[in-house]
Amino acid sequence: MSKSVYSMVLSDEVISLIDDAAMKSGKSRSTLVNEILASYVGTSTSKQRIEEILTLVTEAFEPHRRMRVERKQQSTIDFLSALDYKYNPRVTYSVELFTEDEYTGYLKITLRTTNHVLITVINEFFNAFICLERKYLGNVEYSVIDGKLVRKLNFKEKNTTAEIALKLTDYVNNIDKFINAYTTDYFIGGQNENLENSYIQIKNEIDF
Repeated sequence: MSKSVYSMVLSDEVISLIDDAAMKSGKSRSTLVNEILASYVGTSTSKQRIEEILTLVTEAFEPHRRMRVERKQQSTIDFLSALDYKYNPRVTYSVELFTEDEYTGYLKITLRTTNHVLITVINEFFNAFICLERKYLGNVEYSVIDGKLVRKLNFKEKNTTAEIALKLTDYVNNIDKFINAYTTDYFIGGQNENLENSYIQIKNEIDF
């Protein structure tokens, strides 16, 4: 949602009350006025949509015993899981919403480990998963930086906040299952074939 500077004539009394409300809510005057006007005309600001999506995602993940959710920033939520491998190293799926505009975001996957064997396994998973996404979804934007997989998310304008929340929840949950299955299969063989078979089952649900 683009922003511009507008000149408005408001009474001093109204501005005083707006400033008091903004201070209590920890928001700027412009942010609060924007939210009030957006509500009045029946729409949502980007910040409100982010809050709605992340709240819904948090609620959706509550039944998942494997993961817990943390909010560190207003536009970012971390899903914390553990890999089924020896000392159960932590895997973090960090989702950052609307970084460039109101329909884009990023998913960042990080494994916390210094085990060279496991680092090799996860890097091979990242490469295999990228190939599958590009094979079945087309030109998905990916990068691997310092062992961290970064995937750009492109949401559809038609998607409601509830739909985006559900898609993110299912997507992250499935990737977590794929990583664990791939790590187990890696040491007995057939990991790439099994990963592709599992991915095929959910590929039609991914549209971002």
